[in-house]
Amino acid sequence: MYLRSTKTFIGTIEKVDESHAFPPTFPRSPAKAVLIRRKDRSKSWVPVEGITKLYVVGK
Repeated sequence: MYLRSTKTFIGTIEKVDESHAFPPTFPRSPAKAVLIRRKDRSKSWVPVEGITKLYVVGK
């Protein structure tokens, strides 16, 4: 995955969850989400609606 604005590599998508449970403070839970492994090896679930600033190139 790369940042759309600067084309900086940020990580890879490891999993997709069609109905991921986010914390109650999240506007829509459950929601479709992707698990991203960042360059620093940390992982985080990101809602698909929230990744408009990112894009994937190549496979």
